[in-house]
Amino acid sequence: MSGYDLPDITAASALIRHALAGRPLATGSEYGELFDRYLHHQAFRDLVASVADGLDLAVLQAPPTTGLVLSPNPDSPFRLRFADLRPWTPDERLVAGLVLLGIAALRFPREEDLDAEGIVRYVTVGSVEKFMREAIRPLAIAPTADAKSIEAYARSAAEAYERMPGLLRTEKRGQRKRGCTMRVIEDVFDLLIEQRMARRPARMDDDTLQLTDRFRVHVAEIAGSEALAVLRAVAAQQPAKG
Repeated sequence: MSGYDLPDITAASALIRHALAGRPLATGSEYGELFDRYLHHQAFRDLVASVADGLDLAVLQAPPTTGLVLSPNPDSPFRLRFADLRPWTPDERLVAGLVLLGIAALRFPREEDLDAEGIVRYVTVGSVEKFMREAIRPLAIAPTADAKSIEAYARSAAEAYERMPGLLRTEKRGQRKRGCTMRVIEDVFDLLIEQRMARRPARMDDDTLQLTDRFRVHVAEIAGSEALAVLRAVAAQQPAKG
């Protein structure tokens, strides 16, 4: 990184820190000013990429509505693991991962959808549950060439989904109970919100989620998977929704 002074390196590091925290862009904020510099100065972009690479992070995209979107490499200390985020059972972890794929297919059913920035896309707990139940059979018969592939994972996850009841409720408050797929979907929604990949829209119930461009960018990273293609085929048979 020859040619850069310490303030430049500090600024690049600060931009990455804001991006990892998923902070919203705001005019006049430090993040907003650093992101503007990133968009308009190639030398600063190169520096940010170098600092990110040193942290085992990859710069995916920089949508104007979202800011810098980073992805940790497999060995990065910033990598998030389901086991660290929720006290899920093995079956619940499988189902959670499949739910994320399902949401991606449901709201980005075509490749060209991944290039469309700023489009408002909603999902609900009920719509995801209905979609996943319809997708179990196609996933179960999808070909898998590699036992460690995402397709093999999706098949195991589909079997776990089928084993799990759709809805269980607590006796006192009637809330969704651990051990059912709708509770896992609810937990995945909360996880997406924590990672700034979604938000709860105003004047809508807690079962409705609005996906952000940050989620769209991450979906683009798995766009070539056969499991996602199978789920997209199921999604294509459903009526179009916003």
